[in-house]
Amino acid sequence: MIILNDTLESQVFRFIPTRFEAANTMILRNETTNEIITESITCSEGCFYLYFDKVFELKENHFYEIILKYDDILVHRDRIFCTNQPVESYSVNKDEYIASNDTIIFYE
Repeated sequence: MIILNDTLESQVFRFIPTRFEAANTMILRNETTNEIITESITCSEGCFYLYFDKVFELKENHFYEIILKYDDILVHRDRIFCTNQPVESYSVNKDEYIASNDTIIFYE
């Protein structure tokens, strides 16, 4: 799964293609609203991967399915999660108090 931010700045998407063709079409589907966006992209080659940079229009705490194609040939399929929390300290319980249960019960 890929982690991206809800921002208006360009973000780099790196992937290892399943085919040797460079993807030229991106299909992005919001799994919550089922909205589909199709856009043209231009990929560049890295060491063992392809990448492109783009301003993604994402909503925080939403999952997305991304499909990259070269014409009609599937090149890559992945899942994106959008969050603005730092990945190292991400918690689904952000800003919520979680009580710890330190009570010890002995049975005799």
